[in-house]
Amino acid sequence: MNVDAVGQRVEDLLDQIAGRDEVAAELSEELLRELMALYGAGLGRLLDRMHAVAPDALRELTADPLVGGLLLLHDLHPDDPAERVEAALDGVRPYLASHGGGVQLLGVTDGVAQLRLEGSCDGCGSSQVTLQHAVEGAVLEAAPELERIEVEGVAPPAANGLIPAESLSLRPRTADAGWEQLPEMAGTATTTASSREVNGVRVAVVRLDGQLYAYGDACTACGGSLDGGTIRGDELDCPACAATFDVRHAGRSVAGGRGLDPVPLLADASGVRVAVGALR
Repeated sequence: MNVDAVGQRVEDLLDQIAGRDEVAAELSEELLRELMALYGAGLGRLLDRMHAVAPDALRELTADPLVGGLLLLHDLHPDDPAERVEAALDGVRPYLASHGGGVQLLGVTDGVAQLRLEGSCDGCGSSQVTLQHAVEGAVLEAAPELERIEVEGVAPPAANGLIPAESLSLRPRTADAGWEQLPEMAGTATTTASSREVNGVRVAVVRLDGQLYAYGDACTACGGSLDGGTIRGDELDCPACAATFDVRHAGRSVAGGRGLDPVPLLADASGVRVAVGALR
């Protein structure tokens, strides 16, 4: 069960009620607030007790996506926003490094996370888009109560240098980025690329030394699918035209042409997700 998905369903149901009966809508919202307060109080007592008698078990529970999501919803998560943001950044740093970049957390103050993007994605015209998708998605999912993110380095993602973030709500935070679950990753080959369809978008996935990399499933030299393309060291050969791309360095073309279109990828306890919105 996914907290964000359930939250979205609850909001949809409330919207439907509001469209039919204004009084019923107000009563439904009051009922939801009362239930949230009740569950929040109960969860708070459980956390206090577990912190006293079983802190290690509490740490394991908060790492669970469902439990962690509920605690965030009730503003009860034992880790402060800075700790959660740092842990989230640790999850995307291997991906950023594969694109020749990095990220530092400068601090979290008054609901604002201050980050610095480092390096650049040599030969990748969509580097800023992919970095923003990866960083923004990870940070806002880990700390949905943030009001906004301020980013230094690389190139500003907007004219004012800010990535806007909404206030805490039940609505999924990463929907706009197009983050989708990537199915059946356990059997991904280490010698060939594997193509999968994710929400109508074809994504080519490559596994190198246990690390997953994702690209749009289209060779930029011939337009053909990369599915079944041979992996040689850090390079991927297109199965149709034999064009070669550097997997670890943003899919840039070894011959100097246009590189592949990278897709931000996050792997955590809930599985593997890709931001297919980066390809649209």
